Amino acid sequence: LVLSRALVIGIGKFHDARIPDCLVPVAAEARAMGELLEGLGYVVTVMHDAAEDEALVPEGDQIRAMLSKLSAPSRRSSRRRSSLQALQEKLGRLSIRHGSRSSSTSDGAGNPAPCSPPLVVVLGRGATTGSGAEGGAFIAPTDTFLDDLSGTLLPLDELRGPPDAPNVVIVDALPFVRTRMVHHTAGFASVVVGNAPKPHLQVEYSTGVKGLALHYLCRALRGHSHHAGSINLDTLCEYLAMKLTSRGLAPRTLP
Repeated sequence: LVLSRALVIGIGKFHDARIPDCLVPVAAEARAMGELLEGLGYVVTVMHDAAEDEALVPEGDQIRAMLSKLSAPSRRSSRRRSSLQALQEKLGRLSIRHGSRSSSTSDGAGNPAPCSPPLVVVLGRGATTGSGAEGGAFIAPTDTFLDDLSGTLLPLDELRGPPDAPNVVIVDALPFVRTRMVHHTAGFASVVVGNAPKPHLQVEYSTGVKGLALHYLCRALRGHSHHAGSINLDTLCEYLAMKLTSRGLAPRTLP
């Protein structure tokens, strides 16, 4: 039995009082996303700022520790690494497969079935430090400190995972605080495969628009863009791009 792994991170409160807490009920949103993914067969870890277990509070070090744990292959999945790598190299056909409760562990040719790349979903505050949505995108852990942004922010690149075991990362970042380091504060949404040179989908939110990607992601996971027990990333990004465009945004997708 091979189940897909997922890490859901909800960051709505911050130790630094100068960073406003999110008005969106982030902890509840993270738990709801976790339940949705569990219903699809994922083995899910949910981190949020209301967690009683300190290891599940989304501070920078705890997030990095969970990402490291997520990327560590089990004995069973390590035997399928060559198949997984071959699958991930074909990004145009890479799918996030729902965890199957079937007893089958091979494909039709009798080869070991590759396990899905880990899925990381993040809802919190974030922005970019450069020009446009691709310029130094980051999320802000709950222990982000405005006087030490370079030491406390979590760059999007760190969510990607190691090159030989990349994650699929979906981020919905609410607006951040304008500082000398951060000029583009509107927030962004992104769908990234760890070893891809560019995001599959990237959009910078316009003023007054926020939090749409997670809403449409939930709709997609519930059936608006999945078929035959899998979600194709290209199909998912096309669906998100269509919905975000209908809301007046200008998402960019891989050609």
